[in-house]
Amino acid sequence: MKKHRIISLILIGTLLAGSLAGCGNHESQTQTAEKITIQLNSSQSEGSVAVQGAYKMKEYVENKLGTDRIEIQVFPDAQLGSDVNILEGMKLGTHDALIVGSPLTNVDTKFFLFDLPYLFNTQEEVEKVTKGEIGELLNASLEEKGYVNLGYWFTGWRQITNNVRPIYTPEDLKGLKIRISTSPSRKALFEQLGAAPASLSASETFSALQQGVVDGQENPIYVLVTSAYQDVQKYASITNHLVLVYEVVFAKDKWDSYPEDVQQALSEAAQLVQDESWTMTEELEKGVYAEIKGKVEVNEADIASFKAKTEELYSDQYFVDAIGEDLLDKLLTTLGRK
Repeated sequence: MKKHRIISLILIGTLLAGSLAGCGNHESQTQTAEKITIQLNSSQSEGSVAVQGAYKMKEYVENKLGTDRIEIQVFPDAQLGSDVNILEGMKLGTHDALIVGSPLTNVDTKFFLFDLPYLFNTQEEVEKVTKGEIGELLNASLEEKGYVNLGYWFTGWRQITNNVRPIYTPEDLKGLKIRISTSPSRKALFEQLGAAPASLSASETFSALQQGVVDGQENPIYVLVTSAYQDVQKYASITNHLVLVYEVVFAKDKWDSYPEDVQQALSEAAQLVQDESWTMTEELEKGVYAEIKGKVEVNEADIASFKAKTEELYSDQYFVDAIGEDLLDKLLTTLGRK
């Protein structure tokens, strides 16, 4: 009897020790769990809406989950490569995420719809498309290609700047070398307008303007300050020819590896910036006009002449094939253009 009691006590002690050891191991594993580090890239400069938004995302997510759990590293100014290179790297697993505009068309041509001139006239129209069925269709198409989009950030209406003359009508663009992003549809647009478009990355543009390799560029007006183009451009013409929308894109393999609460925090942060992006852009542009006064001559272009010159692009087979006839029809119907 005594022997059985001793054996029982030994067994209980062994089980208790094992249980405590198990708890200790679990606690140790929790304490030493690897922190999630995310690199969030942008080709845009410090101070741009895209990079401001990246820092807002960083602040929101790190405050929500704690910096011992997650760290978002923001890389502006194409520090880790051009948009196209990073998109390629995301498929290879070498890059995590990118805030990107037109270069996204290199992986999904449906996004060429944002290169249709004068498609949008108001915030309501932009949000009707990006927050509605078309935005969902674009996201689903992008996911099939290995990317996940968390939001659409408005970052301004695009204007034309140059060193030769003010632009009032498309005729004023004839012969001018205008820097564009690496987008075939943007090339088609400026060829239609009579310019000589030159595809350059954002990081190459300042030196190209400074050295006279190109005469001008097209971007939201605040780029004159955030990228210091005011030092190498004489004229800014308000054409509002395109809306600049940036997508917040993650590599799908990376995204799928994140825990659910991390995905939720990132999604919430991207949506928060999406809603604030209009105000962020307006505030940034207000200060720009005051800063460039006396340095860059600003003029209002004849918008009607630009619309008339570019309206045939809507039926151009290149755009129809790239976007898809059904999606283009749905887009124009949504905006009341059909």
